[in-house]
Amino acid sequence: MAKKKKKPHAPRTVRELYLYIAIAAVGILVRIPFLGTFDLVTYDGTYYINHARSFFDSAYSPSGFPIGYPAVVALFLPLVRDGVRAAQAVSVLAGLGSLLVFYTLCRQFVERRYALLASLFLALTPLFIRLSTITMSESLYVFCIIAGLLLFVKTKYLYSGLLFGAAAITRPEALGVFGVLVILKIRRPKQLLVLFAGFIALYACNVTAQSLLANRLVLVPKTKLFGTSAEYWKLRETWLEFEGSEQAIDDVRGDREPTTVVTDYMKRLPRELYLLARHISPVLFLLGLFGIVKMRLFLLAAFIPFFIFPPFTFRSEPRFIYPYVPVLLLYSFIGIENIVKGRTRNVFLALAVLSFGAGFVLNWDQITSPVSNGYQWAKRLGRRFDEQIFPGDDIADRKPFFAFYAGGRYIEIPVGPYDETLDHLWESGVEYLVLHAPTIHVIRPKFRPFLYDEAVVRGELRYSQVYFETGVVSMYRRNVHAYPLERRQLVSGSGKYCFGPAWSPDGRRIAYRTIDPSGGGDIHIISVDGGRSERIVVGAGIEDPISWAPDSERIAFSRGIGEHVEICVSHASGDIEPIITEEGKNVSPCWSSDGREVVFCSDRSGGHEIWSKNLETGRLERLTTIGGISYPELSPDGTRIAFIRSGEGLFVLDRQSGAVMRVESPTMVYFKPAWSPDGRFIAVTGKDWGKTDIYLMNADGRNVLLLTKSSVKEGMPAWSPDGESLAAISVTGSGMSINILTGIGPYKDRILNGAQVRVFRPPR
Repeated sequence: MAKKKKKPHAPRTVRELYLYIAIAAVGILVRIPFLGTFDLVTYDGTYYINHARSFFDSAYSPSGFPIGYPAVVALFLPLVRDGVRAAQAVSVLAGLGSLLVFYTLCRQFVERRYALLASLFLALTPLFIRLSTITMSESLYVFCIIAGLLLFVKTKYLYSGLLFGAAAITRPEALGVFGVLVILKIRRPKQLLVLFAGFIALYACNVTAQSLLANRLVLVPKTKLFGTSAEYWKLRETWLEFEGSEQAIDDVRGDREPTTVVTDYMKRLPRELYLLARHISPVLFLLGLFGIVKMRLFLLAAFIPFFIFPPFTFRSEPRFIYPYVPVLLLYSFIGIENIVKGRTRNVFLALAVLSFGAGFVLNWDQITSPVSNGYQWAKRLGRRFDEQIFPGDDIADRKPFFAFYAGGRYIEIPVGPYDETLDHLWESGVEYLVLHAPTIHVIRPKFRPFLYDEAVVRGELRYSQVYFETGVVSMYRRNVHAYPLERRQLVSGSGKYCFGPAWSPDGRRIAYRTIDPSGGGDIHIISVDGGRSERIVVGAGIEDPISWAPDSERIAFSRGIGEHVEICVSHASGDIEPIITEEGKNVSPCWSSDGREVVFCSDRSGGHEIWSKNLETGRLERLTTIGGISYPELSPDGTRIAFIRSGEGLFVLDRQSGAVMRVESPTMVYFKPAWSPDGRFIAVTGKDWGKTDIYLMNADGRNVLLLTKSSVKEGMPAWSPDGESLAAISVTGSGMSINILTGIGPYKDRILNGAQVRVFRPPR
């Protein structure tokens, strides 16, 4: 074992003073160029600074983070009005203090030249420059740890305990370091008592504050958030109750393969060792290990959190290994000094310098990549709206940056279906909704329609757009009256497949098809007020719309006869009369409002086209020649026909001119479109955003909105004769049902007003 060196005492000379000044000057000079790079607040920084500001408010507001860093930032706020700059000032001063204290600590164990070189290495470490310049707690934590170790070696146990208490209320990892030092002093009760008294004097302040606010004893700050895993963050985002939420939580938990603490630890520890070696440089890392072997000191206590931390998190971030860099640097030079041969020592010293230079280049991104990169808009936009947004205004967002700069209160957008999430935010009184394109596209895909689809934005009633920036952000403000749709179930799912409800012209009944799993099916009618349904046609098992005659006594429908499909009429007497029997598939009948004509789809000419039959003269007429057509629907005045073309969406045919207009949105349209009784609106079943929903548009398709946005599939709309309600099919896990949707009036008004809302195009 190497002979123990006598601790050199740093003389109080002018030369020594110059060295301190030189170290401080280097620390300042290397940070000045990067202050502008790090002028944005970090994610955690928003909580730290708001926490600090709350010390001056009428009510203290905890953030879930320890009190140490926010408390020191609060001391600077009266001097530096800008919260980010105040936090930066704390980090920079703590970083400079760490350099000076680190040099003094090094002088206790190595020669002056090695202590100076170790301090310069630390000053120029990119990770140290970054973390001692941004709004994070690591810089203050490291200062407290190094200063606490220095005072411990100088036997100033009271002050050492105070500094470790300050470190523990800044980051809880300090508890591990202090715990080892307590064990080392277990045989010296007087020293232990003094050390412990200093620690408790500060640590008790945090325990008292956290416990009073939580109404329970909180011994360790940030208990639930300490080392949080990706699984925890995903689970905390599922707090909104919605159908299928339990399955969503199970899916999150199922993302990870079953592992044990030991296997998790063995996977995580090598990653942390790699990060530490990368940021200190491999040669210095190995020299540090050699130094530890040569001189096993109480300084090893500083590494305890490194071996405790991995089981608590699956995230590997450079900032987690930063607290171990200074002590490992010290051990590196202890290792160099313990190399016996002078020539070999010089070779390793040169290798250490070259390795550190290479590591500086390798880790250059630490001082060139801005914090919160991609959110520069949040600062600019937040300051633009800071006079309109008040401290009590809740701002729903995926990240807290805009709310921080605007002075509002950040509310995270929870995971859940689009409609239920939006309802929750509106009912909770959230004033602003901020949607950042890249974030929502990746992490909150349920909200992508709001951000990307013109059909949704122009029709959304709960929030109105107040700001838009192409490709960056769209911002909305809460409407006082949202007028959400109301649903009333008319027919509940019973294991059969419900298809194509049709409202009788007198408004009293709704007809619909049912198809059972065996392929058979019937046609039923039911009163709009509810009650038992009546079966009026047996054996009409085909997925096709039905149509009421204007007298509300007859229903046109299609049925299969061998290889052909004919169109028939069901009379009130129960008789069934075939009206279109030509060969081929004749489907989707639609009665004209005067009762003289039936428009339908047929493949008799080869392709699927729209045909018309005059019921008085029997004359047949083909109305289109483009093919691929299905589900024609005649407008109330008989001048236009809306239809679907396979794979291309919704079209409208002008019968007088023969012109065909394609409706741009939605692009994926299914089933029969439905004209409103006044001919001003069309309701369709669309699937642009992952499931079928009902879209509402004006007759020319220019203004479109997504009417239903619930967690279930909805579609096959049919208008009530007064134009105030829709009958529609809903599909859930328990079956299919028919619902009556009311409260459509405000949505129609929004379409007619043609709100000029700018949007991002939906991704395809």
